[in-house]
Amino acid sequence: MKYVVTAYEMAEMDRYSIETLKIPGLILMENAGIGIVRSALAILGRFENKKVAIFCGPGNNGGDGYVVARHLINAGVWVETFILAAREKIRGDALANLAILENMNHRPLFVDKMPVALDYPPDLIIDALLGTGVKGALKG
Repeated sequence: MKYVVTAYEMAEMDRYSIETLKIPGLILMENAGIGIVRSALAILGRFENKKVAIFCGPGNNGGDGYVVARHLINAGVWVETFILAAREKIRGDALANLAILENMNHRPLFVDKMPVALDYPPDLIIDALLGTGVKGALKG
């Protein structure tokens, strides 16, 4: 059976894991990213000549997206990463994973709004924009 938790419950699980179990946030981010990669590869099937677009925000959800990008690239998938935030807004574990991705010579595109259309039809789009830290109602 699969369980679905609320944003509050997920944030509490993260807090408990970090504060009580002493699991570093980087480890949680890596595990979340690997889980997404497993699902992505299952969806893509054969991954030769596949294109994936990943949209990342400045927080830890964006950090999960950088982990996903890294592992998909290592698996041979063509990845384009869009960051909908200024570099200065990215901190902590997310910044550490962005640095790793850039050290692999992958250059994310920093954009100030969602592109209306991409220059290619992606085989998969991954949303790493909003997570448990989102505040207020969504609008746009």
